[in-house]
Amino acid sequence: MNDSYHTEIYTHKSGKKYHVELYYDHDMGAPQTEGDGYGVTERMDWNPTDEEQLEQHLLDYEPELEEETRLRMMRRLDKGLYYDVLSSLHKARKDGWGAGEEWKAANPTATKEEELMYVVNKDFEHLYGWYHDDWHWVTVSVAPLDEDDEPDEDHREYCGGYESTITDHDQRKWFDEVIEDLAHSVEHSLKKERHKGQMELAFA
Repeated sequence: MNDSYHTEIYTHKSGKKYHVELYYDHDMGAPQTEGDGYGVTERMDWNPTDEEQLEQHLLDYEPELEEETRLRMMRRLDKGLYYDVLSSLHKARKDGWGAGEEWKAANPTATKEEELMYVVNKDFEHLYGWYHDDWHWVTVSVAPLDEDDEPDEDHREYCGGYESTITDHDQRKWFDEVIEDLAHSVEHSLKKERHKGQMELAFA
């Protein structure tokens, strides 16, 4: 596999060591195309965030007030692609988006509208980050080390679709869980190969 950009040696609580490697996951596309838990985006052949273009559009089409408000709240994600803040707020309310207990504790007097605006802004920032290379999709792989402390590539396991922020300090616990899940898959594969027909023992 190509595009490796991060490697480390991970020591399992059993004492066994594994070679961990991360790769750019080019099979994954824009976040909002990979799942439905994002706000509303729209491709447009004009720029509603440009004041002159917006005013000209309003003169030409004389939209209803809600549509005018929607257009005025648009935010640019990428060339020709815009984040529909108003529609995203409606979606957030309908789907029950929330800011989490930590934010609520820090903002005890916040209204529901303020909470929804917060989560929609966070959603926009998250999508904007993907389009502007602040984060990318990654595949995590784990291989056992052989007797020479070299990775046993014949028994490497892979899992893709993770955000590159998984390696950030505040997400290290989650990253360790991903590594351990893959290490479990490695051990399962090794035991099946080496002990065919025997009862499988748990890898703790």
